[in-house]
Amino acid sequence: MKGVKARVCKLAVLFIAGGSIIGFSNSSWAWGAMGHEAIAMIAQQNMSSAALAKVRSILGGMSMEQCAVWPDNIKHQSGWQHTASYHFVNVKLGQTYFQQYSRPGFLEKGDVLRATLKAEDLLRDSSTSRTEKKYALCFLEHFEGDLHQPLHEANRALGGNQIKISFFGRSTNLHAIWDYVMFNEITWGQPNSPNGYQNISSQDISNFVSLLPTPSAAQISTWQNSYVRDWSRDARSKDISIYRDWTGDSQSYFSKYGPYAEEMLEKAGYRLAAYLDAIMTNQPFQAQKAQAFRQEILAHMGGTDQYPIDLTPSNGSTPNSGSNSGSPWRRRRRHW
Repeated sequence: MKGVKARVCKLAVLFIAGGSIIGFSNSSWAWGAMGHEAIAMIAQQNMSSAALAKVRSILGGMSMEQCAVWPDNIKHQSGWQHTASYHFVNVKLGQTYFQQYSRPGFLEKGDVLRATLKAEDLLRDSSTSRTEKKYALCFLEHFEGDLHQPLHEANRALGGNQIKISFFGRSTNLHAIWDYVMFNEITWGQPNSPNGYQNISSQDISNFVSLLPTPSAAQISTWQNSYVRDWSRDARSKDISIYRDWTGDSQSYFSKYGPYAEEMLEKAGYRLAAYLDAIMTNQPFQAQKAQAFRQEILAHMGGTDQYPIDLTPSNGSTPNSGSNSGSPWRRRRRHW
């Protein structure tokens, strides 16, 4: 068991999340800042030089890691509130994505799958302005992480927020475990666990990524041979057991799901690398799967996109407008 605990220290960073854990439908931070930045780092380490150069040209002085966190920083700011629902998809346990289309308000609000497709379209469109491409790139990076966080895809008990539990002696809830509690508990332990984790550095992220197991070429190929709908299905594949398997035994639960969360984060990074490689070099990505998914979306909407996704600010703000404190590109370190 001591060995498992040591291994847990390497995995625990996956569960950081920002802010207070309140309503899942509009406030949860999938993986937290460090998780999103780790995904971005894995992606850029595995992208082609041509694609990476294009990404850096779009971002200017902003790093991919900063870009990946930015959508969470602004989703409740003036002009950006309409993007909050794009960070998740509430699929009822045991149902399919398209079964949700008949639910009142589901299509009007938008979800992370359709928002990802919109970001891809904007990046591929030669008429998209550089500013809009920057928005789209940051959203695409971020949504890749959100698509791989299981409790951002489950419509039960507000993504687990309403399931109150005690985890290694700390009062919390099921969603918070997946977001950040495991990191605090396993890294520091009671009673030495601090109130929160602050000032994440690039070196922290680099150290964490270096601890992840190296997947085989066959694993990477399998992971990347997929598209947006597959990623969502993958993340939801264990949602029923994620809820069912919490029995009050903290160590047992973490031993089972810590490695799974680690795998989902790595999948997100390698899949993002392949996705951006194709988009940035104007190559198709999973063309048959992409076409089939898009056609099915339109079919379920009656043939036309009645509820378009908007990845621009509703108030017309720009990346350089306002004071530094109000700039949407300002890097913010969330205090957990």
